Amino acid sequence: MSYETFRADLVSRLGSVSLPADQLAAVLSALDSMSSAWEFSTKSTALITAGGIPDSVRLYIASKSVENLTKGTLKNYFATLRDFFSVVRHPVDEVTSADVRLWLNWFKQDRNISNSYLDHKRIILNSFFTWLVDEDIIRKNPMRHIKPIRCEDPQRLPMTALELEKVRSACKTPREKALVDFLYSSAARASEVCSLRKSDVNFIDRTIRIECGKGGKGRTTFLNDEAEVSLRAYLESRTDSSDALFVSDRAPFGALQKKSLEDAIMRIVSRCSLSVHVTPHVFRHTAASLALQRGMPIEQVQRFLGHARIQTTLRYAKTLDADVKASHRKFVA
Repeated sequence: MSYETFRADLVSRLGSVSLPADQLAAVLSALDSMSSAWEFSTKSTALITAGGIPDSVRLYIASKSVENLTKGTLKNYFATLRDFFSVVRHPVDEVTSADVRLWLNWFKQDRNISNSYLDHKRIILNSFFTWLVDEDIIRKNPMRHIKPIRCEDPQRLPMTALELEKVRSACKTPREKALVDFLYSSAARASEVCSLRKSDVNFIDRTIRIECGKGGKGRTTFLNDEAEVSLRAYLESRTDSSDALFVSDRAPFGALQKKSLEDAIMRIVSRCSLSVHVTPHVFRHTAASLALQRGMPIEQVQRFLGHARIQTTLRYAKTLDADVKASHRKFVA
């Protein structure tokens, strides 16, 4: 944009607010005297779409989709970046470390979230801006100086073997019994359970193939005796034609959704007295903890759970401190 174009546009804008002629002349005279020291250009908005979300965000999500990330993960990534750019309304190449720090602080206060959840948002932003650098879309990564957010690792409390039996005894229908036994035996995540088809279960060798686990990684898990019996009974009781392994309990019997699974477990648990808060994920934790208690090598527990890093599995082992104390009193007395 030339100075003359800028000057003409300014005159038009000031004229629309009925600025007196003498004041307008004074403003223009001062501007003319300084114009040689300034460069004038039209602000670029090419990286921001009409909806306020940079085009590069959609390219990033598309690239992650190719990496076979789950729909839930992609949705979470997009929501985080949408929230970020709804506040930090800069082209991606103008975002600074200060912008990121201010947004993280604002987001924590506005949403009243934990530091662990906030650090999850930081990780998503770091992934996005690192991808921009790798793709030569930006030159400097504003996340380079943003350190991980310190947070306490929440203690994960599993059920005891007795509490697990209480939950099993509280089941009233074949569907409830199958859900409880399957969650424990497979140690599958809630999202994994909801995505399974009947064809993913092999009753001959009692294996379950999870094709789309966390991070798009597949793995094989297993049915124990109780899970095989209860799952067979549930499948035989169904009258629908759905290929989903678990379906809703009402017509049209669509594939079970995560919220419905959580609600089903909550109804079962409400019928018994337990010392821990039980969600679908607690069955996964319980399976890992009981396996470790009974001597399963931690490397095998890692594969059973589908953890990429053994450090993640070790978080489940922390709850065994009481067992270590009891053994110490027995063997190191």
